[in-house]
Amino acid sequence: MKIRQDFVTNSSSTSFVISIKGDFTFENFLKGLRMNKDCELVGMVKNFFAVINYKKEYLDYLKEMKHFENLEEMIHYYVKANKNKIKLIKKLIDAKSDVYFGIFSDDRSTEELFLCLASYIITNEDLYFDFEMDRY
Repeated sequence: MKIRQDFVTNSSSTSFVISIKGDFTFENFLKGLRMNKDCELVGMVKNFFAVINYKKEYLDYLKEMKHFENLEEMIHYYVKANKNKIKLIKKLIDAKSDVYFGIFSDDRSTEELFLCLASYIITNEDLYFDFEMDRY
């Protein structure tokens, strides 16, 4: 019998969808969060944005990577969202908004761990940011 003596972990990940009105910039992200640049949390949020920006993939680009019968099938394949969220994401894409998808893993940076464990949705006219996606 073998006994493992090093560190053992069960890592998990969670997917996210984000769409920012205008260019995908930190300033527009703050605007969508309704956060002032003078807020004491801006430094932490900047680190979160850097992780989000690094992990995101443009859904329209992914559409060309595989053959999908329709947009809903592609969204479900990447995002693993329920029907209502798929409709909302499709509506954003149809409105010519840039929609991004990504996956956070809890075995990466502290910021990514926090984002992986978070579960919320921010939706307003400037930002759609969904962390309520299925976990893997």
